[in-house]
Amino acid sequence: SVDGPSVLAAITAAFIRDPHINEFGMLLNDGPISLEDAQQVAGQEGDEDISVAVGCVLVMHHKIALAYWCLPALLPYVSKEILSVAATSEWWRDTSMCTKMESCTRALLLVVADHATAWNHRKRLIEYAAYSRELELVFVDVVQTKHQKSQETWAHRRWLVRPKLQNPFQELSVCSSASDHPHTHTPTHTHTHTHTH
Repeated sequence: SVDGPSVLAAITAAFIRDPHINEFGMLLNDGPISLEDAQQVAGQEGDEDISVAVGCVLVMHHKIALAYWCLPALLPYVSKEILSVAATSEWWRDTSMCTKMESCTRALLLVVADHATAWNHRKRLIEYAAYSRELELVFVDVVQTKHQKSQETWAHRRWLVRPKLQNPFQELSVCSSASDHPHTHTPTHTHTHTHTH
């Protein structure tokens, strides 16, 4: 058994150790996964680019996966922490509160991409705490590898790129990539239409 703080710490550490994470997925295993199991499944025993933390957070070649079985511990914990930070007046002025909000919303949004409140808290980090729009776009890209149809994620992407649409071709590239996935055309079409007309 694992607790929410341990899973959150493992996810946070993974993004710190590998700032080039570019894909997210979920693991269907019934219980904790070992490093040896992960390496064997990947067919790359001894590969140093594979790590497993707390038996449920797997990082392999710039990809991160989370086991479904840890969600009952993780989701209530991060939801409670987000509410706690948000209840603090002007939390975005406190560096430790910003760090907690960033890590908790990241963990939540990887799994529940249509959580508008979490995306709005991330907007506050950008508007008031000088967090980077460019780095946020990288995170949005990671979320969209799992949740291509998430309307809230597409809305957040539009909000991010609206002020400085310096490279509309990059957005069209993301839309093209997302439209290659089955059942994603409506959000992609809406986003593409917004930025080309």
